[in-house]
Amino acid sequence: MTKANYHTHTYLCGHAEGLPLDYVKRAIELKLEHIGISDHGFLNEKWTGRMNIDSYENIYLRNIDEAIEKYGDSIKIFKGLELEYLDGYDDLYKRYVKELDYLILGQHIVKVNGKDQDLYKPMNDEAIIAYRDAVIKGMRTGHFKILAHPDLYMLSYLKWNDLTEKIAKDIIECAIECDVYLEINGNGTRRAATFNEKLELTWMYPRLEFWEMVSTYKNVKVIVGDDAHYIKHLHDLAVENAILLAQKLKIKLYDKIF
Repeated sequence: MTKANYHTHTYLCGHAEGLPLDYVKRAIELKLEHIGISDHGFLNEKWTGRMNIDSYENIYLRNIDEAIEKYGDSIKIFKGLELEYLDGYDDLYKRYVKELDYLILGQHIVKVNGKDQDLYKPMNDEAIIAYRDAVIKGMRTGHFKILAHPDLYMLSYLKWNDLTEKIAKDIIECAIECDVYLEINGNGTRRAATFNEKLELTWMYPRLEFWEMVSTYKNVKVIVGDDAHYIKHLHDLAVENAILLAQKLKIKLYDKIF
């Protein structure tokens, strides 16, 4: 078991439960040393599954502050958000950087020919290249400390080939260059496992081939993120499976990012 989790959601995103206080209490029960709250943050009005600015200011931040006041002597509590990277929101990213302890880059949507492409919908070559370009551009801003589920582009693309390998290489090397942590994602391991073309057991994400590539690099920083949408997700069996994946591949895991 790792000593921290920095990927934690709340009911404010519309597809999770609980408030920061609820996760903090559970983290203390689990004897974690760090808990980071990082719900999906607001970028624009048209995206569902993210809190709005009013909720961010008047519920989210206030509840984290309340948790720090009540439990700050028992556990280190950090304020964060998970955000996509898109052009045109630089002032908002800078605002969040000033107000919070860290940002997670969690790319679920990319721009393809000027239109939003959801990574949970069928992906083609153009879309996974757009994903690569977006997360690399995001990491190079310096705003983000963690790249969540860096292999999410494989969720709907499925086939590992020269292009997906090149995208993995580019993402891994940019993370090293920008000192960004790559996250083995616990929500991926909550999904049904499958077999790749070599009949090796894997998940759609974390994708075995991606993390095999990560294991060949010496200077890469890797953490496991619970990606908890429910209180019971904190350090559950899925997270233990993500840790076992890293151990199997001899990937060094960082317990803490602070």
